[in-house]
Amino acid sequence: MERQMLNVNGSVLRRTAFMLMVGLSAASASAEAPTLRPERSITAAGVRALQQVEPDLQNFVNQMERLPGQDAFIPVRINPDPATGFIWIDLGVGFMPRGQAGYDEGLGEKLRDINEELSSYVEGEITYLSIRSRIGGKTLNDWFPPIPVLEREEKRRGEEKLKISATPTVPGLVVINPGHGRYRHFATDTWEYQRPSPYAGTTDVYEDQVTLQYASALETYLRVNSRQFVTDVQQTRDVLNAGIYSQSGYSWAAMASRYYVERLFPEERLTIWGRFPNGTSPGRVNLRHYDEDLATRARYANYIGA
Repeated sequence: MERQMLNVNGSVLRRTAFMLMVGLSAASASAEAPTLRPERSITAAGVRALQQVEPDLQNFVNQMERLPGQDAFIPVRINPDPATGFIWIDLGVGFMPRGQAGYDEGLGEKLRDINEELSSYVEGEITYLSIRSRIGGKTLNDWFPPIPVLEREEKRRGEEKLKISATPTVPGLVVINPGHGRYRHFATDTWEYQRPSPYAGTTDVYEDQVTLQYASALETYLRVNSRQFVTDVQQTRDVLNAGIYSQSGYSWAAMASRYYVERLFPEERLTIWGRFPNGTSPGRVNLRHYDEDLATRARYANYIGA
């Protein structure tokens, strides 16, 4: 099976990210300060703004054409989570059509319409990471757990269970690589961006920050729209973790893959995240963590069977 690792950069995924209605205003430099706030946090003012637009979203849902089996009235609540940057749209359980046995695109389309509507209210007005929906307190993955690719193929053909080859791949596992992230520069003993120059026309918008938002958007898109093929999604950076990496003073989300994977697999120094203790060539000893990070991403994906 071809190994699947999706690299994210500021040009390739712009359309996908906008379609998914995530907040794409760049995080400010102050958001990277060593606090427990995520880079795309929801402020108190943002929470108040969401409360104000909740009746408008309820009215939008009231006017939506119903799928067969949906309730006539479906309550809507907007529940922001400042700790993660998620804006949760909680729909009453009546949004799930009675007798719905499996996921279909019509249901997913309805959820996307609701997400897009809320995005149109708040885009550019508040900061957040992602808009997500729940039905009766459960996500679509909770309602309809993905069927692993091999099991689905077995059911479709009615044959004996397919044998997994010796290649240690996990069917349907995708690894998204946001790239970049802060690394330790040993010459200055500082934690630097891998793309240290801000975007043109800005002073505090860095690719290392922005790719996290695209990666999160892509993960949401895959989980919602590729459920027939994608059984799990992992990231090479800890994209939603606002906790602090004590050695740097920055959030785990801000850190490069090398440190995230070191935390996951501390015993795999020589095989994944610590292969270049002297850098990749003479004169790069101070950049050894930068070099190790570049190698970590694909090795991590291979190691977990993507």
